[in-house]
Amino acid sequence: MPSSTIHQTRTYRDLVWLASFTALVLALVSYLDAGDVLARVLHRSEQSHVDEFALVSLSLVVGLAGLSLRGWKELEHELQVRCRAERETAESEQRYRQLVELSPDSHVVYLDGAITYVNPAAVRLFGALQAEQLVGKSLLEFIHPDCRPDFLGQVASNINGKTTPFRENRLVRIDGEVAEVEIFGSPTAHRGSNRAVQITLRDIRERKQSEVAQERARQAQKLEMLGTLAGGIAHDFNNLLSLMMINVEGASLLVEDEEARAYLKDTEDAVERASKITRKLLAFSRRQEPDRRPIDLDDTVQDIMRFLTRILGAATQVKLESGLAGGQIFGDSGQIEQVIMNLAINARDAMPNGGVITLRTQRVDDQAQLSISDTGVGMSPEVCARIFEAFFTTKGMGKGTGLGLSMVSGIVQQHGGNITVTSEVGVGTTFTLAFPLCDEPATAVLSGS
Repeated sequence: MPSSTIHQTRTYRDLVWLASFTALVLALVSYLDAGDVLARVLHRSEQSHVDEFALVSLSLVVGLAGLSLRGWKELEHELQVRCRAERETAESEQRYRQLVELSPDSHVVYLDGAITYVNPAAVRLFGALQAEQLVGKSLLEFIHPDCRPDFLGQVASNINGKTTPFRENRLVRIDGEVAEVEIFGSPTAHRGSNRAVQITLRDIRERKQSEVAQERARQAQKLEMLGTLAGGIAHDFNNLLSLMMINVEGASLLVEDEEARAYLKDTEDAVERASKITRKLLAFSRRQEPDRRPIDLDDTVQDIMRFLTRILGAATQVKLESGLAGGQIFGDSGQIEQVIMNLAINARDAMPNGGVITLRTQRVDDQAQLSISDTGVGMSPEVCARIFEAFFTTKGMGKGTGLGLSMVSGIVQQHGGNITVTSEVGVGTTFTLAFPLCDEPATAVLSGS
């Protein structure tokens, strides 16, 4: 081979290696695609008549460089995606933590029977000063004993992957106070475990107090309407009684037969008793103030005993245990009789097969107490809680209006007293009335008024 040809080939070969090195550098610097670089070099090689060995070498170098570049680009892209995902996850966790920390609801994470996290609202709800007083303890010890079975069932459902809706519960705070709450539970992952439970507790004490206030307002409105109705009826009925009394008195003057006069006297007594009833209705409607004066509670109870034995029937035995020893209260004897009569009739109705009613008076500190007990069917705690509500009754249709005990409660309160009820299903019921004692002589009180 001529020397000029050999020299020319080496020159071309050097040019090819120089071009390959240049292409690699350019690709690294500008992140060009390796295939594009190879195409450019090959185009120049064809124009310069590069031999086959140079082309193979060039292809190998550029191909390896292209593979490295593609790997680097993929790695860089993957790192960018991971960094972005980690940043977004961290931001999401931060937002969630802020929501939980600032939430007015109490949040507790419960794992393997122990509290592992509480937010500030939970610290306040439990009556603690700091989270460390709660973390590590069992949440069950803060649940009221009556509510623990339901709570354990709720947590078991959460551990099994179920979300349980809000349920009313009672929480026993560190200071011993019982707080009414609603509890919501959901499964969550915590510390590498999928058996953790996130419990949300909502304080409903204010809502309960508001509901009680609203119910009292409704009852007051009912009583006001009832008082207006009773006052109108009593006024009209009292006018009729006045005419009847005038006629009875006139007939008594004209009749000489003793038997007829006795019948008229019974009629007059009945009209007088009916007149007392109208006065009670007027007092209930606040159109007439009760006729209050010092009265002996023992004497009042004994006076009505003779009526009770006839009204209640032979199947009902009535007992009296007097223990006041002359204690007086400042009240209306007619209204006190009405209270006793109403409670005694209710006691009889609670003993369909007969039984014993016991009236007991006693002095307790500066109060005169009257209790009326029966051996009847008794009442549940739920019924006892509503027994004094207007229009609430446990009797069947047409057998009760639901107004008797409401009026009894109103009369007792008008006398400055209070009434309580205790009952046990299957054992009986006891109503206890307490009135402030009045130790002043009757003459002094009346003269002073």
